[in-house]
Amino acid sequence: MNAKSFFILLGLLIAATTLSAQSSVWKITKDRRSVYLGGTCPVLRAGDYPLPKEFDLAFAASPQIYFETDIFLLQSTETQQNITNRSLSTDGSTLDKILSPQSWRSIQEFCSTVGIPEENMNKVRAWRCRAMLTSVEMQKQGVTQKTMDTYFFQRTLGTEKVVAGLDTLDQHIEYLTNQGAGRESELIDYSLQEIADLPGKHEAVIKAWREGDLAKIDELMLKNLRQDHPVLFRNLIAQRSANWLPKIEALFQTSKSKFVLVGIAHLAGPEGVLAQLRQRGYTVEQVKPAK
Repeated sequence: MNAKSFFILLGLLIAATTLSAQSSVWKITKDRRSVYLGGTCPVLRAGDYPLPKEFDLAFAASPQIYFETDIFLLQSTETQQNITNRSLSTDGSTLDKILSPQSWRSIQEFCSTVGIPEENMNKVRAWRCRAMLTSVEMQKQGVTQKTMDTYFFQRTLGTEKVVAGLDTLDQHIEYLTNQGAGRESELIDYSLQEIADLPGKHEAVIKAWREGDLAKIDELMLKNLRQDHPVLFRNLIAQRSANWLPKIEALFQTSKSKFVLVGIAHLAGPEGVLAQLRQRGYTVEQVKPAK
């Protein structure tokens, strides 16, 4: 192959790669009315900003921005104190008494490995323990505390955009503080496995999110949960996605465009919001990279 042919072929390959790339923003249309759905990534680092331009496109095109819940109220001191209060057992029971011996030993081993007192975990409820364990690993991976929700909420400040939530604040707090209720050992076991897998999956999750590769997101984030922990999968993912569907459908009652931001895991899989909207007759188009 001569040099000219080589560069022509290289150019074609680059063009094909560019054309096949997608994004984690979808435009949902019905009766000439549209809603943008953006999948947020929970493991972004500071260096992963700026976000793909498709998010900016959807944000700019939408006078109404919807998050999973009311971000302003969620960040309030009163709400954060309420969540903190719910992190402690109401009857004084400790995790070492609630969890199976094996699950508690796993927490002890994790605490020993990362150098934190196990008593910090023992005195909180399982959902809070899960959050604390995950936070430790997130920090190790350099995940920024500035979430995509926070980023976009801050961008709405000082604008005329209407900001709202799919869940009421009470619904969100109930979801957050009741994770794994009655299945505490299973929640902890799953969480520790998820944490152990994160270093090897981190880059792959971000790549799949940037490309809007829902099949890969399903494989990386949902497959094991769905297969090995079906009740947790239903409580953490599937039921919440189903609860949002009528709320998203209600957004089509007015002609103004809306931009809805939810965790990318809720958009993937047959139980996901996008698949369910397709089944209900909506046109679902993945927003292509802006030129």
